[in-house]
Amino acid sequence: MTRRLRLALIADIHHGHPTQTKAGPCALPLLEQFVRAANDMTPDVVVDLGDRVNDLDHEMDLLRLREVAERFGAVRSPRVHLLGNHDQVNLSVEDSETALGVKHLSSTMDLGGWHMVFWAPASRVGAADGAYRIGEADLAWLEADLGTTTQPSVVFTHVPFDDGSMVGNYYFGDSPPGAAGYINAGEARAVVQRSNKTVLVVAGHVHWNAVNVIDGIPYVTIQSLTEMFTTWPHPAAAWATLELTPDTLDLRVFGRDRVSLSRPIKWPTTHWLSQDASSSRWVSRAEAGAVEPSRPPLAGVRGVILDLDGVVYREDTLLPGAPEFVSFVRRTRRRLVAVTNNSGRSAAEYAEKLGRLGVPIPEQDIITSAWATAQYLRRHHRGARVFVVGSPALKRELRAAGLVESRDPEYVVVGYDPGADLAQLTAATRCLLAGAKLIGTNADAVRPTPDGSIPECGPVLAFLEAASGQRAKVLGKPHPFIVDAALDRLGVGPGEALIVGDTVETDILAGLARHVRTALVLTGNTRHAPLGEPRSTVTAPNLDSLRLQLVDDAGTASSESIDEPAENSVPE
Repeated sequence: MTRRLRLALIADIHHGHPTQTKAGPCALPLLEQFVRAANDMTPDVVVDLGDRVNDLDHEMDLLRLREVAERFGAVRSPRVHLLGNHDQVNLSVEDSETALGVKHLSSTMDLGGWHMVFWAPASRVGAADGAYRIGEADLAWLEADLGTTTQPSVVFTHVPFDDGSMVGNYYFGDSPPGAAGYINAGEARAVVQRSNKTVLVVAGHVHWNAVNVIDGIPYVTIQSLTEMFTTWPHPAAAWATLELTPDTLDLRVFGRDRVSLSRPIKWPTTHWLSQDASSSRWVSRAEAGAVEPSRPPLAGVRGVILDLDGVVYREDTLLPGAPEFVSFVRRTRRRLVAVTNNSGRSAAEYAEKLGRLGVPIPEQDIITSAWATAQYLRRHHRGARVFVVGSPALKRELRAAGLVESRDPEYVVVGYDPGADLAQLTAATRCLLAGAKLIGTNADAVRPTPDGSIPECGPVLAFLEAASGQRAKVLGKPHPFIVDAALDRLGVGPGEALIVGDTVETDILAGLARHVRTALVLTGNTRHAPLGEPRSTVTAPNLDSLRLQLVDDAGTASSESIDEPAENSVPE
């Protein structure tokens, strides 16, 4: 449940010598006025959007940065500082971190039911063309973060990515693409729009107040504290307040260049209609999992992401139609990747089991939540220390990804482990209370067996969350990271894929997170067609029935023109 949240914002302080239309010598007294106003209003958070100095040389820039940091030290509310491009000309990232007492990494803050994202992609000018570019790792971080939260989100960053008009802007009016924003800004907007969580994006950098609404999301830039080109010959003395309620956002910019903006909060799952069918502008009904009257719901499927437990088998018992389904997918020249949230075995062990059961799927076409968790940590926290509650397979994956097991960890990683005991959970709890972060391979509550369901990873995570007060980051389904990995191996786009599973909370939500169509089979955790949302694209009693629903682009059943294999085996 969200509550009213109030923030104080300041952008582009530019303390130092006068440059062009930046009144650098006025910065400190104006910053002191902002600090007094912020302390009077007692906001929940104070956000500094970056560019604190006018770059001259290392010695002078460091002195001026320390003077700015001293003024911020009087702020009584929690504060966040983003890194601007001018902050990096003569200063290192470590210089800014030491002076301000913060880490300049992308981070988040959950407050009052809101998810605040402080995104810090590289903001140095990139190549010889003078353009800013967002790196793949920064885009992946933003997508992963927005994919895991359930709260309405606000993104704060230094360089805007709305591609707004710069006509009339003193600095950027005649700039080439990628100077006032990012040359690949559309990729960041696509991430924000696909998240179905973001209600506002706030930036600085361009030294004026601007609002650009895209797909119902306001992209706002805040005027610089010391800018003069809109208020000549005086500095704008600009700073802002942002109030968020469950229904509205209210932004007020104070100083000589005042602006007031009040807008209803856009319902995050609704999108504008557009003639541009790309994922960055509009998601078609078919891609979103809805049925278009003129087209069968599974038309155009070129790749299948197949769950295992409760779909292909239950323990060592093959489920109806599994061999025929896998054979059919391959015989119709579709690609197939198996994705399991069970972290108890390696891909090689799953390949051996599937071959023994008569449904051969090669190791390279199997993705486990243990592998996905290890790869995520390798990409974002290479070489980190981990304490593991999980299977030997999980520990092998983590070691292979360069993670180091430790009793003084940075992360506690939890997977399926039927042998976990109170001593392990006690040790994990102590690590978490000492500052380690909680990571889960998956949050499944139970897994089906012939004798009934047994507890999975979810209950262990719930125990540790309650004991530590933390909320786990879960990397298995429905996290977008594991879905993207499966799409990469399939070599198809989201609109050409189908996720097949037996669990609404993991398989179906994974499809919704990436606009992939879904098929719910009723042979595992779900035994009856569920009512209400979220809904799968189709529901089938088993894989044999689902096979008959796969159609070709013309809308006719593919199975009508293909002979079924005589044996329950799949050719390599």
